[in-house]
Amino acid sequence: MTWSAVVPVKAIGQAKSRLLPAGNAGRGDLALAFLRDVLTALSHARALTEIIVVSTDEAVRGPARAAGARFLPEGRPAGLNPAALAGVRQAGPGQRVAVIAGDLPCLDAAAVDHILARAAEHERSFVCDAAGTGTTMLLTATPARCEPMFGERSRARHAAAGYVELGGRVELGRHGELGGRVALGRQSPDDRLPAIVADAFRRARRDVDTAVDLWDAIRIGVGAATQAALRSGLPRG
Repeated sequence: MTWSAVVPVKAIGQAKSRLLPAGNAGRGDLALAFLRDVLTALSHARALTEIIVVSTDEAVRGPARAAGARFLPEGRPAGLNPAALAGVRQAGPGQRVAVIAGDLPCLDAAAVDHILARAAEHERSFVCDAAGTGTTMLLTATPARCEPMFGERSRARHAAAGYVELGGRVELGRHGELGGRVALGRQSPDDRLPAIVADAFRRARRDVDTAVDLWDAIRIGVGAATQAALRSGLPRG
């Protein structure tokens, strides 16, 4: 079963406003580095047959083409959800579709393939972010039924709309991975998973909006583009 990936991308100049101050050139460099690492991971995932990048920003076209992705220019900026829907409508016939955030610098092909294999068991599913309130991936077997609701409290909105949370309590119980050990106190949900599965979810959930997020991403392991951006030294704002 094959998939199309849709990556909606904000204008780079407006991205990562909480990570570095406005006017800091490093902010755009990091945003593009995150995107390059996401596209590299997607380009090596076995289950993906196409990648569609949607953005109003022409600076995104080069990284998209370098990864073998199709660049879909938006008209007027309308936000991530309309951009995601525009990309979903361009997916090939009969394809399952995964809408994937462009700020997951820890993502690798193995994590993508694991998430897609898991999602293939459901009509509609999603992956929540590391904070537990947002969404990093939205996946559907029927593109016409795709309802992206990225933004504040998107985890709750997607769950209320009937999407299955991959790695959530119900889905993990179905896979027999809870092993009767219910997480208590401060135990992380990922602590209940086999190491390979836990690593896939850590990488798929770790979006980066703040300096603390970036520190955690570095701890998990970021891709080559983000490593290069960090080595080059980010200007202080």
